[in-house]
Amino acid sequence: MQSRAAPEAVFCAGRAFRAAVMPVLILTLAASGPETTRYDVRHFSDCRTASIYAASHPTVGRYLYHVTAKLMGARTASAGNGRFQGRGTAVLALGVSQFQLPRWTWPQSSAAQRAAYDSFAAALRVHEVGHRTIARAAIQNQVLALTVLARSREAAEHALRSALATQLRATSDELLQKEELYDRVTEHGKRQSDGPLYGFPGGDDVVFSCP
Repeated sequence: MQSRAAPEAVFCAGRAFRAAVMPVLILTLAASGPETTRYDVRHFSDCRTASIYAASHPTVGRYLYHVTAKLMGARTASAGNGRFQGRGTAVLALGVSQFQLPRWTWPQSSAAQRAAYDSFAAALRVHEVGHRTIARAAIQNQVLALTVLARSREAAEHALRSALATQLRATSDELLQKEELYDRVTEHGKRQSDGPLYGFPGGDDVVFSCP
């Protein structure tokens, strides 16, 4: 018996709303895909307005990704005494992912203003790459043996799929806690340099001050 669908946890693990990380099971096969970047293009009246927006919106960057769980080598067999055993391997992986980053402009920007903005954007990307690093560390090498017992072959097959979903939820919950802690101790990148103090990625603080 081979699973026809792969559960998938959808993560919005960026500077948007950490609570929106959803360990939701979507019973459609989501093949691993490329990593892309989408830019949020905004035009401000001047540099100061852009810097005020950055200070008041700590969610101008995001890293979104999918965690997929596939049931490999699934099989069922009689275990005697009217019971059936189901066995398989849960393989978790990161699927499609996307960085969402700002691309801001304003008229008559000076070289100093653009340099300040470029430093801000680069530091923000480093913070979002930190989310990717955390996700990869949590998901890599997640290959787990599953074994279930049930009173029928069909029930054993269902129990295997349930065990896969349970494993995905547990991994998703653990990853969510790490992502939330990372944002909390770095204040969504504003204190990115503090990351290593807590075992997280570091980097320059995400601050945009208009010169």
